[in-house]
Amino acid sequence: MIRKFFPSLLMPLLSGVLLVLTSPMFNLWQLMMIALVPYFLFVLTTERTWRLILGTFLFAIPYCMAEGAPFFHLAGTWWTKGSTILGMPSMVAYPIGIFSIALAAALFYLLPLAVCLPLKRRERFSPIVFALAFALADYLRAMILFGGYTFGTMGYALIETTYLKHVASLTSVFGLTFIAVLCGAWCALF
Repeated sequence: MIRKFFPSLLMPLLSGVLLVLTSPMFNLWQLMMIALVPYFLFVLTTERTWRLILGTFLFAIPYCMAEGAPFFHLAGTWWTKGSTILGMPSMVAYPIGIFSIALAAALFYLLPLAVCLPLKRRERFSPIVFALAFALADYLRAMILFGGYTFGTMGYALIETTYLKHVASLTSVFGLTFIAVLCGAWCALF
């Protein structure tokens, strides 16, 4: 039981770690095209919905923490200036606030899962639909949670590549997210 449970949940966590490596802190953007392959293999092979939700959080929380850290640091300074927040010292409230924002950002990645779960059950998984849903989740997360700032959008890892920079001028950074997710989903299907 334990051997069956943990290796499959390590796959989305591996995707989260690979996505963290593509963030500006590490700048290994070359990993972007394969970073989501373990997560998609997990989605394609897992049957239980609660495991899919847990796996999505295991993939999204490390990624959301790494991508949003600069934004959280800038925005978090104003709500931690006081000596206590809700009775907690600011040293305790700041990490709790950052984790709660990352958790809220990770909730947006349940949207692609909700869109593609019925398709998967009918054995009609479409990489294009999944990529569109992922790009939409990134867009909604940027517009709703980050107030219009596109911090943490997957496409920013690819913005410095010569040819894709021109694609981004036409499709925005969300188009690069679509391309990265589409490549990962197709690789997982192969």
